[in-house]
Amino acid sequence: MAVSNKSNKSNKSNKSNKSNKSGLDSDELSSVGEESSITLSYALQTALLAFKAPNPPVKDPRTITVSDELQFVRMNARHRDHLLVKEILRDVAVAEVTAPPPDPDQKTARLAVSGTPWLTLTLDLADPGFWEKQVNDLISMKWHRDDRMSEIVLQQTDLLSFMTLGLPVAADTHPWLMVLMDIVQEVAFQVATEFKSIFRMPRPDQLSRMVAPIIRTPAHSAVPSGHATEAFAAAAVLGALFPDPLGPDHTFA
Repeated sequence: MAVSNKSNKSNKSNKSNKSNKSGLDSDELSSVGEESSITLSYALQTALLAFKAPNPPVKDPRTITVSDELQFVRMNARHRDHLLVKEILRDVAVAEVTAPPPDPDQKTARLAVSGTPWLTLTLDLADPGFWEKQVNDLISMKWHRDDRMSEIVLQQTDLLSFMTLGLPVAADTHPWLMVLMDIVQEVAFQVATEFKSIFRMPRPDQLSRMVAPIIRTPAHSAVPSGHATEAFAAAAVLGALFPDPLGPDHTFA
């Protein structure tokens, strides 16, 4: 997921949207009162050396146990996210589908869950007229950039603030929801990345310089859209948790 929005990592996007950081995701290197610094380290060292008491016996590590629940709560957010994403994707695989003889103008990739096909996408490059229309439609939209400038820039690193607009949620009131949305975004990102590595669709500004993007264009494939994949994933989860955003607040925290 504040929400570590992980979309478009090539633009450092949504990789841990620090401004919306979840209350559970405090900096693991910070001290109790403030962020770590050389001044604080010297002060703590000076205070420690002032104690003259003898060293207590070293504890047996076998006597220090932590429940699974407490371990999960205390775990650094990066570690927790990694383990959860790994578990969710454990039986998920994306692979290119090849049919003899292969069509050089067409690429197909399939997502399978536990070996069962679940989603198949095909990219067909054989119709130049189709792609010319797509690019020209995009070029025509650049006249609307002034109206959407702030949204274009902000959504490089923050999708979920827009996705949760109108919902009664925040990092301090729904910290575990923020953790969940972190996971949702990372899972969507990883799946989209695997499809991208197969399709390798050029970016629109590679097809026409008139696109002239106002933000740096990522080097990875334009298809499938990472932002769209993550936005739909977020919408599906939030829609299930908040079926009526105008009704009573959901109890999921």
